[in-house]
Amino acid sequence: MKANTIHIVLGILLFIIAITGAILCGSDYQLFICFPSIIFVVVVGGSLGLASYRSGGFVGYIKACKKHFIAAVILATVIEITKMLYGLSYDSLGAAIAIFLMPLFYGIILYCIADAISA
Repeated sequence: MKANTIHIVLGILLFIIAITGAILCGSDYQLFICFPSIIFVVVVGGSLGLASYRSGGFVGYIKACKKHFIAAVILATVIEITKMLYGLSYDSLGAAIAIFLMPLFYGIILYCIADAISA
């Protein structure tokens, strides 16, 4: 492995450890797991990245995906806000807001990782 690759892998690993540590120290980790949001952001960002990918191997593909993760987050957030507002009640407002913020959380993580890989 080249030294640059080791720095990238180590940096991403430390980034994930820091986020995981913050989640585990503050509250129940299950609050941060929302598989529909993860799947939506990864699939939409990845498929749009594939559609705009031209060349450059894996790093070129990650560069193409990086800009589409933001669009995927916005789409997912709009979908979740629409679902939240449709079934809005005072009792479920906090949980609904937490759920519609999950795509933003995942998108920011994916964007940061993609930015580190494509740098």
